[in-house]
Amino acid sequence: VIRLDDYVDTINGPDLGIVDEFVNPKYADATKTDFKKPTRLECMMQDYPKLLSRAVPEAKVGFTAFDRWLAFSPAKNNLQAARDLAAAGEPAGSAGSCEFDYYKSHAKRVGLGGDDDDESSTKAVGGVDGLYAGPTVVFKPSFALTQADLDAKIDDLVVDDGAALVVAGNGVHIKSLAVKNSNALYIDVRNDDATLVVDGLVLDGPDAGLEFTDVPDDQIPDLAPADQIRGFTTNSDKATRITIDEPGTFSLGADGRLRPGPGADEL
Repeated sequence: VIRLDDYVDTINGPDLGIVDEFVNPKYADATKTDFKKPTRLECMMQDYPKLLSRAVPEAKVGFTAFDRWLAFSPAKNNLQAARDLAAAGEPAGSAGSCEFDYYKSHAKRVGLGGDDDDESSTKAVGGVDGLYAGPTVVFKPSFALTQADLDAKIDDLVVDDGAALVVAGNGVHIKSLAVKNSNALYIDVRNDDATLVVDGLVLDGPDAGLEFTDVPDDQIPDLAPADQIRGFTTNSDKATRITIDEPGTFSLGADGRLRPGPGADEL
């Protein structure tokens, strides 16, 4: 958030709004004698306060810090670079690690996902160590955009580590739901005039509903591009899927049967 009159004074000040440049080389190894990739001059918008302090000394500057799981997970490194970074204890910053961070961010917003400091809560997938190993959770934008949306639409939710839950649709209300073991549940309410109440459902069958499978390096070139950059594939053939395309009020109870409204005949 930038105060516009201070910004105008800054771009019209002695520096004319030109942010200081710097060099951020990427070296091939610890000897720092060879570049890993071509280096370049860079400047960052985060350095705007440096100009501001020179042009408008009385201006106030502050920042808000968020936990990494909530605010930052880049997908910028290739698979081998991600493996090397993870092995060195650094964030992988790859397509695969970003995907698992996405699951983590959704899980933690509803009180799932475990302790960030617990090393047992990580796993290796696609040869990348240190990935999130908690429940796979995805709340589509059609279901919830904000924390207030989640708080209003979810009363009691349990998703085990190894289990998966994907929810889409504005009209979904989860009163009580447990996805146990390695089960996976996909809820997709596609009609804007449909509502679904989930109350008392427990999925605890023996099948793995969503599987992540490593692919040998010599087979990775044969994969689809989205799988090549991750180094693994996914399979959700055994997931439980609840899809509603028509308008109306529906309920999903302890017996796992979808019904058109509380107490109505089974669909």
